[in-house]
Amino acid sequence: MMGTTCPSMHLTMYCRRMSPYLEKEKLLIHCFQDSLSGSVTQWYIQLSRVNIRTWRDLSRVFLEQYKHVTDMVSSRIALQVMEQRSNESFRQYAQRWRDVAAQVQPPLLESEVTPMFMETLPGPFYDHMLNHATKDFADMVLDGTSLEHCLTTVNREFSCCYEIIQIANPFYFCPRELRICCKGFYVILLV
Repeated sequence: MMGTTCPSMHLTMYCRRMSPYLEKEKLLIHCFQDSLSGSVTQWYIQLSRVNIRTWRDLSRVFLEQYKHVTDMVSSRIALQVMEQRSNESFRQYAQRWRDVAAQVQPPLLESEVTPMFMETLPGPFYDHMLNHATKDFADMVLDGTSLEHCLTTVNREFSCCYEIIQIANPFYFCPRELRICCKGFYVILLV
């Protein structure tokens, strides 16, 4: 069990993995240590065996010991304030966000996922995705990855002379702007 894993989920996964042996309590208790890591392993080693006679006893003590981890389960607010890290690609950020979203209690409705993710996106991504809020999450990640590639290409080619200010509407034009089409995205550069 890692430091951020929910203890009840850990027990559930352990029991599923050990399902052929659920009738053999001593084996369940003995093998439980193999499912642990780090400081949790230290806790298990130091655990007094006097009060641990059954698998139910061990489960109860384990849940009590790591209740604080359950209490720290991700919330909707934690999702809403997440940001893409500077060293993280759009796809990596989307995966990290989705991993945290999977831990939110009560679980997010599928209809909440895409709009909530979109709210955390930086400027150019948010502006572009605003028109795509009804897409499902996977489509949004593909679209964001393409947009990221486009912005990276434009930045590489024009960074010394221009600044990207937004993803453009191709039908609006201002004489002080340079518009570049990259993979179907129109990028406005200040001249």
